Amino acid sequence: MAAIYHVDLLAGKDDPERWFELVKGLEKEPEGGKRCEICFQMRLEKTAIVAKEKGFDYFAATLTSGSQKRAATVNFWGEKLAQEKGLKFFNADFKKQGGFQKSVELSKKYNFYRQNYCGCAFSVRIFNPQNRI
Repeated sequence: MAAIYHVDLLAGKDDPERWFELVKGLEKEPEGGKRCEICFQMRLEKTAIVAKEKGFDYFAATLTSGSQKRAATVNFWGEKLAQEKGLKFFNADFKKQGGFQKSVELSKKYNFYRQNYCGCAFSVRIFNPQNRI
């Protein structure tokens, strides 16, 4: 997709040690709970830092396309971090107007990997009980 639209793809590095430290004690939180909010904040903060370093005016997230993601929470943290970093955040809910279904269709069309959970080490047990941590 990046080549089609002539944009650079910036892929962040995962930081599982920091993530586990930040969510310690929240292992049994339900999907969409406090653990998710901390995860959104961590990921959006990293995105905002890179946006600032690269001299971008805006940053955004595709997190709101996920069926289990609360757009209000994602957008709250995006706006807060944008203000702290002197940036603007593209506030959106990509599930609206058939956005979730469109993301599924595009994934099939371009053979993107899709998973049925957010990627969190704890939510994988909810959606794929045979997986253990």
